Amino acid sequence: MFNNWEDLEKAINNELEQVIFDCGNRNADVMFIGDFPSNEDIIKGIPFSGKQGQILDKAFAGLGINKEKVYITNLFKTIQNENPSAEIINNNMNYLRNQVILLKPKIIVLMGKIVVSNILGKEYEGVNSEFVNKKDILYMPTYSVYDIYKDEDKKINFWLDLKSVISKCKESNFNI
Repeated sequence: MFNNWEDLEKAINNELEQVIFDCGNRNADVMFIGDFPSNEDIIKGIPFSGKQGQILDKAFAGLGINKEKVYITNLFKTIQNENPSAEIINNNMNYLRNQVILLKPKIIVLMGKIVVSNILGKEYEGVNSEFVNKKDILYMPTYSVYDIYKDEDKKINFWLDLKSVISKCKESNFNI
């Protein structure tokens, strides 16, 4: 485990190629975790910078979420195939755990089945706008932005999940 952002980022960059690490506020109350960076993310060097990022930006703008007040990252720091090995998952989970330890978020939005199943230890069964409390962090499982990109019908449930996050932030006086 690394005690600061710089050492963590350096370690990841030394181990992996074409790393997409994070964007946003490293002191945020709310953390968003996607699954994989896209090719567009690799080109621009930040997560959610391509078509999926446009969808996320529209959702944030429509709901009044300030992208500068939240922290955004992916479970996987580089492009992966759809079925990464257990070793790749474990390595990336260790980096992600370190990010959570450094950030100390109050709420984590888990975007997509692979993120939900690896963090909460259960298969994603759909959107229900219910928080899961684990180790004093509230987790909101929801669809991945890629799922919404492929199927616009999922956008409504994604929107409702983010509204639940906003309500919880207002209720608890968290920044978002």
